[in-house]
Amino acid sequence: MYENIEKYVLNLVKQSSPEHTVWNQERIRQSKPTSWNYVDGCMLTALLNMAEITGDGTYFAFVESMLDWFVNEDGSIKTLAADKHSLDDINEGRVLFEVYRRTGKAKYQKAIQTLVQQVNRQPRTPSGNFWHKAIYPNQVWLDGIYMVMPFLALYVNSQGKEDYSDIVRQIKNVEARMRAPETGLYYHGYDESKSIFWADSETGLSQNFWLRAIGWFSVALVDLIEIMQPGEDRNELVRIFSRLCSDISVYRDPDSSMYYQVVDKAGQQGNYLESSGSCMIAYAMLKGARLGVLDSDYSELGQKTFDGVVKRCLTFEGDEMSLGSICLVAGLGPENNRKRDGSFAYYISEPIVENDAKGTAPFVMAYTEIRRLAFLTLRNINKIYPNGFHAVHNFSMDIRKGEFVVFVGPSGCGKSTTLRMIAGLEDISSGEFLIDGKRANEKSPRQRGIAMVFQSYALYPQMTVYDNIGFGLNLQGVDESEIEQRVNNTARILGLTDYLDRLPRALSGGQRQRVAIGRAIIRKVGVFLMDEPLSNLDAKQRVTMRYEIAQIHRQTGATTIYVTHDQTEAMTLADRIVVMKEGYVQQIGTPHDLYFHPANVFVAGFIGEPPMNFIRQTVENGCVHFGETKLDLSLKLKNADDWEGRPVVFGFRPESVSLQPVNDAYCFTCNVELTEMLGDYTNVYITEGEEQAILKVDSHDTPETDRDITFYVPYDSVYLFDGESEKVIED
Repeated sequence: MYENIEKYVLNLVKQSSPEHTVWNQERIRQSKPTSWNYVDGCMLTALLNMAEITGDGTYFAFVESMLDWFVNEDGSIKTLAADKHSLDDINEGRVLFEVYRRTGKAKYQKAIQTLVQQVNRQPRTPSGNFWHKAIYPNQVWLDGIYMVMPFLALYVNSQGKEDYSDIVRQIKNVEARMRAPETGLYYHGYDESKSIFWADSETGLSQNFWLRAIGWFSVALVDLIEIMQPGEDRNELVRIFSRLCSDISVYRDPDSSMYYQVVDKAGQQGNYLESSGSCMIAYAMLKGARLGVLDSDYSELGQKTFDGVVKRCLTFEGDEMSLGSICLVAGLGPENNRKRDGSFAYYISEPIVENDAKGTAPFVMAYTEIRRLAFLTLRNINKIYPNGFHAVHNFSMDIRKGEFVVFVGPSGCGKSTTLRMIAGLEDISSGEFLIDGKRANEKSPRQRGIAMVFQSYALYPQMTVYDNIGFGLNLQGVDESEIEQRVNNTARILGLTDYLDRLPRALSGGQRQRVAIGRAIIRKVGVFLMDEPLSNLDAKQRVTMRYEIAQIHRQTGATTIYVTHDQTEAMTLADRIVVMKEGYVQQIGTPHDLYFHPANVFVAGFIGEPPMNFIRQTVENGCVHFGETKLDLSLKLKNADDWEGRPVVFGFRPESVSLQPVNDAYCFTCNVELTEMLGDYTNVYITEGEEQAILKVDSHDTPETDRDITFYVPYDSVYLFDGESEKVIED
């Protein structure tokens, strides 16, 4: 479900620059020049989260480039209008702390001081809360808490202090004045003077519960809980936050688990499920559960909300993705804009857009929390044997609970060694292995709660199927009646009920493997490890067992790591695949990702049957050659001129060819050397000069040997790789 999300985020980054960020739709619509603003600030915070989760330096590099452009050497900030006293302008400063920590550039520390001075000059209401902006005197908006308070808490920490009293006092004021006791929801705004047109003359409150305002508030609370040191101040925020999550959760849409633009008016005409606020609530619940300040049930609620956004609001067109159902903007007043009156009609009248950072940033933040749900974490795992052989290099990966992950690669690539380190059968030379967030490097195999199925069935020949399956439970001293119940249930799942009285020698290879699997799953452990479990079976049995293993995984929901050298097993079984070569991870991704978006020549050639065809050439006059056929790279690459005189690898899959003319395609004419008719398709081996390739065509179109054949490869089916690094060239 989450495939291509990271590619979507990277694509947004690649299209953006400090002068033009594609996610700031409000500014684009208004044709405003770039400025220091909270919309970009939200996205930069999200990108720092992505940098931490993925380890991809692209995200941090972009964040630093943005700050470098805006922050002058003296710490002043381009376009910052201090006289507007806007809390929104503080938000982007939040990322200064991390960028300063990592770069050490003094100008970022000076910029922090610039913003602290602005906060110190911010006007306050009589009760002590910051005005939202100079044009909103004596007004407190929920989103203002997010805009300024995390920045202030980070500043308190940077000074080595733990005095968060002003932050907590303002938030408690918000709770006392803006929370509706009958619903537990928070109003969008509060005017302490009770004089602005949108405010109730008695309470000073706005009229409705706007989702994104509550979302900002929830994100502010959970971020503050993470930033602040333990103590009474933090405990107060935990109390407010946990009550908010409990109160708003009852307003979830039962089908999608998303929330409505006006939270408590689900059935009112025009109201809609809004993605930005839903992502904020999802993020807050996921993070709160991770921090241990919410029950673990909220992690599931947050994930359901995020999944609802993915299913309803994320659309795909080719490789392009868009996040929709984002309210562009909503506010209250000022006096010269009476349309913004806080009414239901107003909230549903604001534009609904795609890919604006007020939606994409919370979406990315929630996604990073989804990524943190990892049940198994491998961080820079290395295996070096006493003789100096480095078998596994810096293996890093998060594996989610219930995920089916396949390690695949040729013999000696390190896949089984990695599996054995996870099992505790091999020591980890360096790096860290965590199970459910807890370090497990030093734990014995028995302590890890892991069951393993080996290539050899390892059954006790003198024991019946019943006794083999129940053997581990006997060793644990489990009551005989429970053993019987669990053995019978396991046998039913595996289709072994009629064979329980048989000895292993009376079973087929597939049946023996099912017994070995049964011995693992009966233990009710959290993780199953399978090391080449089908390699001893014949082709027909492997097909059957692949299906049965997939069914077992669906029924048990257990986290499964499966090792194989067979890419067909990997493609048919895996949620995600790890491709390894010579101890290094080449690529991690879904089967779809690896097939359609290989990271390098090795992955492209390893995944797919028959393997991808490669033409290795040095670019001459913008072309590579397949025999006498010239292949113009400018038809595929926008920057083809940059590759003149450099080696490239031109690749296409055998099944991507057409024997009929098609538009936007390379045309080849080659001699047919050999054909292999394999039922519904034929492998056609062709030659042109010294070049060779394989085509996969419908068996009805099988050509004659020793004859020329013309075929076409669409431009969008061609892959180009750097001939030196062998990494894919992005077109």
